[in-house]
Amino acid sequence: MTDISDYQPVTMIWDATLGSPPEVQSYGGEVVLVPPEVLPLPARGQLLGLGGYSRTDGSGGWQWVLQGDIDPVDAFVDSLTGKGGWSNQTSRTAVKTMVARLFSAGIPRATIATQIPQFYQAVAAEVTAEIPH
Repeated sequence: MTDISDYQPVTMIWDATLGSPPEVQSYGGEVVLVPPEVLPLPARGQLLGLGGYSRTDGSGGWQWVLQGDIDPVDAFVDSLTGKGGWSNQTSRTAVKTMVARLFSAGIPRATIATQIPQFYQAVAAEVTAEIPH
Protein backbone atom coordinates (compact mmCIF):
# COMPACT_ATOMS: atom_id res chain seq x y z
CA MET A 1 0.00 0.00 0.00
CA THR A 2 1.26 3.48 -0.88
CA ASP A 3 1.90 5.84 2.01
CA ILE A 4 0.93 9.51 1.59
CA SER A 5 4.60 10.47 2.02
CA ASP A 6 5.32 8.60 -1.23
CA TYR A 7 3.10 10.95 -3.23
CA GLN A 8 4.87 13.56 -5.35
CA PRO A 9 3.76 17.17 -5.87
CA VAL A 10 2.96 18.37 -9.37
CA THR A 11 2.39 22.08 -10.01
CA MET A 12 -0.26 22.96 -12.60
CA ILE A 13 0.96 25.64 -15.01
CA TRP A 14 -1.50 27.87 -16.84
CA ASP A 15 0.09 30.06 -19.48
CA ALA A 16 -1.84 31.43 -22.46
CA THR A 17 1.35 31.72 -24.52
CA LEU A 18 1.89 27.97 -24.10
CA GLY A 19 -1.64 27.20 -25.28
CA SER A 20 -3.45 26.99 -21.95
CA PRO A 21 -7.18 27.54 -22.58
CA PRO A 22 -9.11 30.08 -20.49
CA GLU A 23 -11.48 27.45 -19.09
CA VAL A 24 -8.68 25.84 -17.04
CA GLN A 25 -7.07 29.06 -15.80
CA SER A 26 -8.36 28.42 -12.28
CA TYR A 27 -6.07 25.36 -12.03
CA GLY A 28 -2.93 27.42 -12.63
CA GLY A 29 -0.61 27.35 -9.63
CA GLU A 30 -2.44 24.48 -7.94
CA VAL A 31 -0.24 21.73 -6.53
CA VAL A 32 -1.60 18.19 -6.69
CA LEU A 33 -0.11 15.06 -5.19
CA VAL A 34 0.23 12.05 -7.45
CA PRO A 35 1.09 8.48 -6.51
CA PRO A 36 4.56 7.21 -7.45
CA GLU A 37 3.14 4.82 -10.06
CA VAL A 38 2.04 7.83 -12.15
CA LEU A 39 5.65 9.02 -12.46
CA PRO A 40 7.28 9.82 -14.69
CA LEU A 41 4.42 11.91 -16.01
CA PRO A 42 3.52 11.40 -19.67
CA ALA A 43 5.34 13.69 -22.09
CA ARG A 44 1.91 14.71 -23.40
CA GLY A 45 -1.58 13.54 -22.63
CA GLN A 46 -3.91 13.70 -19.65
CA LEU A 47 -3.27 14.19 -15.96
CA LEU A 48 -6.31 14.03 -13.70
CA GLY A 49 -8.46 14.60 -16.79
CA LEU A 50 -6.58 17.75 -17.83
CA GLY A 51 -4.76 17.83 -21.16
CA GLY A 52 -1.21 19.07 -21.31
CA TYR A 53 2.41 18.08 -21.12
CA SER A 54 4.94 17.49 -18.39
CA ARG A 55 8.18 19.22 -17.63
CA THR A 56 10.47 19.63 -14.67
CA ASP A 57 10.99 22.87 -12.82
CA GLY A 58 14.78 22.75 -12.98
CA SER A 59 15.20 21.37 -9.48
CA GLY A 60 13.62 17.98 -10.14
CA GLY A 61 10.04 18.91 -9.33
CA TRP A 62 7.24 18.11 -11.75
CA GLN A 63 5.01 20.57 -13.59
CA TRP A 64 1.96 19.95 -15.77
CA VAL A 65 1.46 22.61 -18.45
CA LEU A 66 -2.25 22.85 -19.18
CA GLN A 67 -3.16 22.87 -22.87
CA GLY A 68 -6.18 22.67 -25.07
CA ASP A 69 -6.92 20.40 -28.03
CA ILE A 70 -4.37 22.00 -30.37
CA ASP A 71 -0.78 21.39 -29.42
CA PRO A 72 1.02 24.75 -29.72
CA VAL A 73 4.25 22.93 -30.58
CA ASP A 74 2.48 21.40 -33.61
CA ALA A 75 1.21 24.82 -34.67
CA PHE A 76 4.65 26.38 -34.22
CA VAL A 77 6.47 23.64 -36.14
CA ASP A 78 3.93 23.77 -38.98
CA SER A 79 4.40 27.54 -39.24
CA LEU A 80 8.14 27.21 -39.87
CA THR A 81 7.82 26.16 -43.52
CA GLY A 82 5.68 29.14 -44.45
CA LYS A 83 3.15 26.84 -46.09
CA GLY A 84 1.36 25.51 -43.00
CA GLY A 85 2.82 22.02 -43.11
CA TRP A 86 5.71 19.83 -44.12
CA SER A 87 6.33 17.79 -47.26
CA ASN A 88 8.64 15.42 -45.39
CA GLN A 89 6.98 14.05 -42.23
CA THR A 90 10.22 12.53 -40.96
CA SER A 91 11.81 15.99 -40.99
CA ARG A 92 8.75 17.45 -39.27
CA THR A 93 8.95 14.82 -36.54
CA ALA A 94 12.66 15.54 -36.00
CA VAL A 95 12.05 19.29 -35.69
CA LYS A 96 9.04 18.83 -33.41
CA THR A 97 11.05 16.52 -31.16
CA MET A 98 13.87 19.05 -30.97
CA VAL A 99 11.50 21.93 -30.14
CA ALA A 100 9.73 19.87 -27.48
CA ARG A 101 13.06 18.91 -25.92
CA LEU A 102 14.15 22.55 -25.84
CA PHE A 103 10.90 23.46 -24.04
CA SER A 104 11.35 20.56 -21.61
CA ALA A 105 14.95 21.58 -20.95
CA GLY A 106 13.75 24.98 -19.79
CA ILE A 107 14.92 27.04 -22.76
CA PRO A 108 12.77 30.18 -22.64
CA ARG A 109 9.92 30.07 -25.15
CA ALA A 110 10.86 33.54 -26.41
CA THR A 111 14.31 32.19 -27.33
CA ILE A 112 12.79 29.20 -29.11
CA ALA A 113 10.20 31.37 -30.88
CA THR A 114 12.85 33.74 -32.23
CA GLN A 115 15.80 31.43 -32.83
CA ILE A 116 14.23 28.29 -34.32
CA PRO A 117 12.65 30.13 -37.29
CA GLN A 118 16.03 31.77 -38.00
CA PHE A 119 17.73 28.38 -37.75
CA TYR A 120 15.15 26.81 -40.07
CA GLN A 121 15.58 29.61 -42.63
CA ALA A 122 19.38 29.31 -42.48
CA VAL A 123 19.25 25.56 -43.18
CA ALA A 124 16.65 26.04 -45.94
CA ALA A 125 18.82 28.74 -47.56
CA GLU A 126 21.87 26.45 -47.47
CA VAL A 127 19.93 23.56 -49.04
CA THR A 128 18.62 25.87 -51.76
CA ALA A 129 22.15 27.23 -52.40
CA GLU A 130 23.46 23.68 -52.87
CA ILE A 131 20.94 22.84 -55.62
CA PRO A 132 22.67 23.13 -59.01
CA HIS A 133 21.12 25.81 -61.22
